[in-house]
Amino acid sequence: MSETVTPEYAVLCLPDPSFEKGRVAGLNGTQEKIDAAGRFEASWGNEQTFMPGHYPIYYEWAFRTGDDDVETLAGKIKPQELKGLDVGKLWMNVEDIGYGKNLEYHGRLDPANPDRQGVMPFEGALRMVGPETPTMVQRPGADEKTWVGNLAALLNLGTQYRTTSLATLSGFTQNVIWQEQDDPLLVPPIYGRWYAQQDGSHTLKPAQQGNWLEQLNLDPAYRAAAGLGAEVVRQHQDEFVGRAWEQFSMPRRNLNIELLRLRFAQEVTRATYAKHFAIPATPTEAAINRQIALTNTLHSVVMLDGGQR
Repeated sequence: MSETVTPEYAVLCLPDPSFEKGRVAGLNGTQEKIDAAGRFEASWGNEQTFMPGHYPIYYEWAFRTGDDDVETLAGKIKPQELKGLDVGKLWMNVEDIGYGKNLEYHGRLDPANPDRQGVMPFEGALRMVGPETPTMVQRPGADEKTWVGNLAALLNLGTQYRTTSLATLSGFTQNVIWQEQDDPLLVPPIYGRWYAQQDGSHTLKPAQQGNWLEQLNLDPAYRAAAGLGAEVVRQHQDEFVGRAWEQFSMPRRNLNIELLRLRFAQEVTRATYAKHFAIPATPTEAAINRQIALTNTLHSVVMLDGGQR
């Protein structure tokens, strides 16, 4: 948009695919049409005709210009200095997360603010320039180390109960879970454990501060983000499974087509051989003559035992 715009001008924005493959796929085109489009072929050209239904519309929005031009509006933007521990983050209260006294946190990560006891930071995608905020597993404080160790012990129960008896772990579970021994044990999941180990038997080790699995699961902020992602997957799991099967079925469909073609070629070859080349169990003079006629062009290059052609 130029610096000078028409006042009170209505604008409708419709983002479109830049490449032809995306345009065809967005319109549910066949795989053949998608493959036929060039890898970097633009979805429009000098002779492109914009017709209804010619482009998929993924999103749209509209706005109307005011009385000021872009330069005037840009001049109204005033810089604001951002500083302090509150920029780009919220504070989560984790004094009591419902798993007993071992998981009650009473530390203070913001010493300058006495009201922030038992809270941990939840950062957004954008943050101030500077050192990264350490995860809870990387914090040096005694309260943080104790809390992280107890959280790891709780989360590891989901894996340990598959191989360890109740008697071995009952002391910890009674202190943490506040439940009878005959109640089912339900603990929070270890996010990403199936990626870390194929059988899902990975356990968390707080001492390994540089591992992504420990940083992800032993920090409530990261666990909250992982939980939101897991909820999105749960809500759309049928759609995701359908898409996965669709991607998986395409190669299988092509493979079945190739197998059918090979089987057809095999049957044609077998029928041709049986009709023109096969000699019956009791050879007749007509069958022998047919063989000689069919192989006549080879007689001049086939050597006999005596070296004669």
